[in-house]
This record gives sequence, C-alpha cells and structure tokens, in this order.
Amino acid sequence: MLFYNNAIISFFGGIYFLFMVGFLNVLAVGLYWIAHHIYFINSIKKEEIGSKLGIISGIPVVAAVASPFLGSVLITNFSYNIAFLVSVILLLIASFILFFSKNIKNIKIDLNIDKIIDKKNKNKNIIFVIQGLGHAATGFVWPLLLFYLSVKLISIGILYLFSNIAYAYIGYWSGKNTDKNGSYKIVKIGAAGHGASMILRAFVSSFVSITAFQTMGGIFGGLLSISLDSGFFRWSTNDIANRIMNREVYLHIGRFSSIILLVPLIFWQSPIYALISILVFSGITTFLLSLFVVKDEKLVN
Repeated sequence: MLFYNNAIISFFGGIYFLFMVGFLNVLAVGLYWIAHHIYFINSIKKEEIGSKLGIISGIPVVAAVASPFLGSVLITNFSYNIAFLVSVILLLIASFILFFSKNIKNIKIDLNIDKIIDKKNKNKNIIFVIQGLGHAATGFVWPLLLFYLSVKLISIGILYLFSNIAYAYIGYWSGKNTDKNGSYKIVKIGAAGHGASMILRAFVSSFVSITAFQTMGGIFGGLLSISLDSGFFRWSTNDIANRIMNREVYLHIGRFSSIILLVPLIFWQSPIYALISILVFSGITTFLLSLFVVKDEKLVN
C-alpha cells in the first residue's frame, strides 16, 4: 500500500488511505508480537528469561543497526517508494523463514475477558499504558519532530545507528542482570533516564545534542524495556495468553492516547509545538515511574 500510495490516495482519498494503513499495521504488528511473546515464554526456562530476552531483543537491533542508515540512503538517492519496496522484500524473506521454525509446541489458549482487562491490578495496567505512551513518543512523535526540524534523512540514519548499538548492548546486560538481582533498581534507573531523554529531546538545538539525547534514550530505554518485560514474562508463565493480551491491550491504549492528544494540539498550535508537547508529556509520565514503581510479582521484582 505504501509503494502504491499515490494511486491509492487518488482513488480513496488521504484520510481513508491513512486509516487503511494504520488498521493493517496495527493488526499485523499485534498478531505478530502476541504470537512472538507466547512462543518465547513457552520455550524458555523461567530463570533464564532475562538473559534470553536480552539476546532475542539485541540480535534484531544489532542486525538492524544499518537499516536507518540504509533507509535514509535509499530515500535520499531514490525515493520513498524504493525504500518501501526493499522493506517488503526483506519482510517476505523473513516471513518465509519463520515457516521452517521447529519445536513449536501447541499451546492451549483459554481467553477470558476479565483476566485480560484485569481490574484488580491497576498499577500494572498503568505501567503498560505509560510504556505505550513512550513507544508512541519515541517511535512516532520523535521521528516526525526530526522531520519538521529539517534534520537531513542521512543524519537521522546516523542517529539511530548509535542508539541501536547502545540499546542492544545495554539490553543484553540488563536482561542478564535481572535474572540474578531482580529488576527493581534497573527499572527505576531506566525510567528516570529514559523519561529525561524524551524531555531533553524535545528541546534539542543542534545535531550534537540530538545525537547525545537519542543515544541516551537507547541506553536507558534498553534498561527500562528489558527489565520490565523480563519481570512480566516470568509472571506470565502460568497463564500466557491472557497476560500477553492484557499487556497488548494497555500498551495500545497508551499508544492510541498519544495520538488522541496529538490531533487537537496540532489544530490549536503549530505541528512542532504539538509534537514537543507529546514528547514532554510522555517523558514526564515515564520519569514518574522511577518515583512510584514498587516491587511486585508481576512486573518488578
């Protein structure tokens, strides 16, 4: 759809095109990650979850270290359409290989809406919402802000090169450490640093500061993400499907909330200030995790 975007937009209109792309993206990403997490939890020993999660999160990031740079080169020298076409080819290759995976166990799934909503554990649900806000801020709002600030695409590729390397290394160390010492301290440090990096990124004024705070986000984002996820996966071993669905529901509420907040802000003020506002808000909520997160059996141990 992105490759043929001009033809589709001329036929359906821009709003319907964005809706279709967004719907298919959420559907595909949701299905993939739900299956991915269920398979991962069902295949790993509970006491090794942190270190294995660090590895499985780090390998794609290391492999993708050059992807932002490659994407910026393709877009700069050719077009967005060529970048989309290369992405489609790579995704098809990766999807084809997945069909040859071995030792995939059949899992009995008994979904329960009450367990998915899980009203009894509000603190956990709030943390997932905050994580979702952070995902949207760093994965959607921040790249848009760089675009509006007229940062060259080739420079954006170099930025993500550094942060991906930092995330991969720190993520592996974080996962390994949580297996031995628990995740409480790492979550607090990661939340404080990652939240601060979002706030600082909102007020960047030079390429040096952009690089520094982007890399800072890779370091502390790795600490926060891997430590929280490893604690959650350990807790989820007894009821994998319902707990994974619970996580995905509240993550998407957080992501969706950031868009709901962004749209009216764009109409009330300039796009740049709207993006900055969302980035700062997400940074503050993430930073607050470092102050209010407590030890429990579900996320932080």
